[in-house]
Amino acid sequence: MTTVLGTDVSIRLPPESADLVFICDTYHHFESPQQSLASIYRALKPGGRLVLIDFERIPGVSREFLLGHVRAGKEVFQSEIVAAGFKFIDEIDVEAFEENYLLRFEKPKSP
Repeated sequence: MTTVLGTDVSIRLPPESADLVFICDTYHHFESPQQSLASIYRALKPGGRLVLIDFERIPGVSREFLLGHVRAGKEVFQSEIVAAGFKFIDEIDVEAFEENYLLRFEKPKSP
């Protein structure tokens, strides 16, 4: 196994070298999501998956801390990822999640 230290805008992996990218409770910190997602898209093989877990941000429902901490809601994040070229697959209902959601995306097999 090799460790690769990414940057704030690049995961620094070779093109089409990854089958799966898993982002858990950190996407809301991405300061340049378009650049980061472009790097992830390049690194994924055609048909590769992007799995995102992050916090719900729903006024009146989510904790005040999350409303101030998470930069946007699920719909915005899903739109950003689709705009980067990914196909939305589905949302998985994880019974154990109280404040999170899980979305799955795929890099299309052909453009």
